[in-house]
Amino acid sequence: MSRRCHCLLSLCCVLVFASHTLAQNSPELQTPADVVAVTGTIFSEDGRQRLDNAMVNLCDPSGNLIQQGAAGGGYFAFRGLRRNEYVLKVMADSYQPAEVRVNLQFGSQPATFIYMKRISSEPAKKANLPSVSRHELAMPAAARELLAAGRKKLYHERNPHGALDDFGHAQEKASGFYELDYEIGMAYLDLGEKEKARDRFVKAISLSKDNYGEAQVALGTVLVDEGNLADGEERIRRGIDLNPSFWMGYYQFARLELLRDRLPQAEADAEQARSLAPSAAINYQLLSVIHLREKKYRLLLQDIDMYLELDPDSAAGQRARSARVEVIEEIKKEETRQKVPLENRDPG
Repeated sequence: MSRRCHCLLSLCCVLVFASHTLAQNSPELQTPADVVAVTGTIFSEDGRQRLDNAMVNLCDPSGNLIQQGAAGGGYFAFRGLRRNEYVLKVMADSYQPAEVRVNLQFGSQPATFIYMKRISSEPAKKANLPSVSRHELAMPAAARELLAAGRKKLYHERNPHGALDDFGHAQEKASGFYELDYEIGMAYLDLGEKEKARDRFVKAISLSKDNYGEAQVALGTVLVDEGNLADGEERIRRGIDLNPSFWMGYYQFARLELLRDRLPQAEADAEQARSLAPSAAINYQLLSVIHLREKKYRLLLQDIDMYLELDPDSAAGQRARSARVEVIEEIKKEETRQKVPLENRDPG
């Protein structure tokens, strides 16, 4: 592998392994500077459910319709836009319409999260909720509100200390609920306190009688990070078996396969995670490392472009931008080599 490739790999590995909480298909190599995108995910008010039945209208500041699209899996994306201000008008059955203004005058924004309020006159369809949500419905209302507030602080506001306060108060009102121990563990994990996190995940698994997939995946992740790959794999597999739609299980299994240098398996699991959570930027970070190791530079470029749509302004986004320039150079070199007769190629 060339020195340039080693530099690229270092950049991409920093992107994907920096966090444990853990582009469009286009032939052009460059994206015009005046073309931007808006992407996002639509959730129920408590942040627990992604709304599959939502319709999103992209409008100009005066409310005139520009584009319309369905939010598949709760995810929406409008690309190829000019720098301007826009209005997102969202409608979903059984929910109040929502309207969000986005300013794209200075470029694409990180993924937009939209929370929809259920129409109070229409009762919730409990039969359609997953079993975990039904279990949560047994919590006192005050505890559920604190749980929802804590999740919002942890996952969308990046405030683990505030989340811990909410989860702790929720436990005072509703002890014995494994969801709370799991979320407390996730907050500790975000703070780098892995031993406390592991203890909470173990407790959540025990309280659920070994039936809570999210906690199994989280515990498996901690074990893998500690170097215990065999036990970590067993836990992650158990989590996927319990909850096949939990994208983080496939993401963590892909990380494990990457550590073992099983690239085809890692790519398949990472693609599954991406299909379940297309607005999660870390999925594209992981795919970028895999595609670099496989020397699939055009796919790597797509990974980076999609990541930059979702997280353009963070420190990781700046590293991705630097990596993108080098990837384009590698693609140009590859195209040049393909044009040179085999007997005249430089073996290096």
